[in-house]
Amino acid sequence: MREHANAARQKARQPVLSVCTILRDRERYGKWTPEIHMRERDNVPEYNEDTFRATLAALDAQWLKIKVCTMLLLILIPPRLSI
Repeated sequence: MREHANAARQKARQPVLSVCTILRDRERYGKWTPEIHMRERDNVPEYNEDTFRATLAALDAQWLKIKVCTMLLLILIPPRLSI
């Protein structure tokens, strides 16, 4: 996705203004060494179907909490309609 954004910016002749983007690109596309490869390989988290389902369940719980709070606010403080 970052490559597409960079290509779009270059096509529109817009400079990269974000320091974070420049630093990430330097880190990602810098020189490759076996030590960097081993460090990155060891830091990759395990992501499988169980993790995905747990993430979806957590998101569903958060949205349910937000919906309930919103409904309670609408019941307790009804919006004033001005005509």
